[in-house]
Amino acid sequence: MARKAESTRGSPYVAAPATNRERRRAVKLELARTPRPLERRYRQMIRSFDLWTVLKISILFWSCAMLVFLLGLIVLWWIGSAFGVIDGVEDFIAELFGYDTFELLSWRILRGATLVALVMTCLLVVGTMVATALYNLFAEFLGGVEVVVTEEEPEL
Repeated sequence: MARKAESTRGSPYVAAPATNRERRRAVKLELARTPRPLERRYRQMIRSFDLWTVLKISILFWSCAMLVFLLGLIVLWWIGSAFGVIDGVEDFIAELFGYDTFELLSWRILRGATLVALVMTCLLVVGTMVATALYNLFAEFLGGVEVVVTEEEPEL
């Protein structure tokens, strides 16, 4: 049996546009007709931080910071040694204190700087943990920090 072609006149359904440009234009017109909010706002409250998570992140962060500090110190030592700054400092200290010779031992200085960096890393991790515990304590009594997140609708 053959189907008869039906006319779209008087029908609530209109045939779909033929080309992509016409489809996009139809979608834009439909979106322009419907009211929509330009942005959505969400309010979130940060009431506490997990101490275990803060410990892991702070150990990683402060260890990386001290590693960058030590690598920077090594690079500056090499540059200073290449330009004769280290020899000038050694001569100045020998002349200042009346020594015949004075020598800065680079490996001892690096070992001392590494020890200082390890101690500073431990102190900074403990400080971060204390600050987090204090935040959690105060947030329990006063409420947390409120963060407003705004999500904007994309333009077509």
